[in-house]
Amino acid sequence: TPIDAFKTIYNAVDTQENAKGSDLREELGLGPDTKIIGVVGRIDPWKGMETFVEAAAKLNETSPQTHFVIAGNPGPSEEEQAYNQHLKNRTTELQLTDTLHFLGYRSDALNVIKQFTALVVPSRILQTPEGIKTEGFGRVAAEGLAMHTPVIASCVGGLPEIIEHNKTGLLFTESDAEDLASQIKYLLDNPDLCHQISDAGVKRFNKYFSVNCHLHNIQSLYARILTK
Repeated sequence: TPIDAFKTIYNAVDTQENAKGSDLREELGLGPDTKIIGVVGRIDPWKGMETFVEAAAKLNETSPQTHFVIAGNPGPSEEEQAYNQHLKNRTTELQLTDTLHFLGYRSDALNVIKQFTALVVPSRILQTPEGIKTEGFGRVAAEGLAMHTPVIASCVGGLPEIIEHNKTGLLFTESDAEDLASQIKYLLDNPDLCHQISDAGVKRFNKYFSVNCHLHNIQSLYARILTK
């Protein structure tokens, strides 16, 4: 049948790299019980990090033991450099300089992710002169699953294929800071849910996104083709 002519094989995510590094809370001068909500990725307008900054401001008063992290650098383009400065300016305007930390590029990204209370992937769909930019896959979301970290992702691109809402993570409406803040608060208020979805997330990662799974699926596909 036509449907049998197609098989989705997701990108493999190698979790053996850069999973070791420093203690993030110690590095930031935070107590061991401090909650850390973070974003990891290149600082680029389509990555939607301003939504994360706005959501942090909404949570700043109601969740005083929570800190926020952006790990990543902008590229060399004027647009990305300007966006990075915009995020920092907005952080100052919203009086978040004590609770929102810009870490810059991290070679130990997986180590950083596994120390988050939750990982946020706030990507958006952005129309540019070169075409549409969005998450075709969303590798960092899969890395969050592998690191046993709850993931909260925008409902764009390939992200809903990685994150099953309320099962292996949470999804929020693209560019909606209110919705994102609500989902973060929901996780912070429900530690049992954090454990539940992070456990389910690891299982989903191993089933769909691990290197072993990727190799098995490719081998199975070739075997099926060769027997026809």
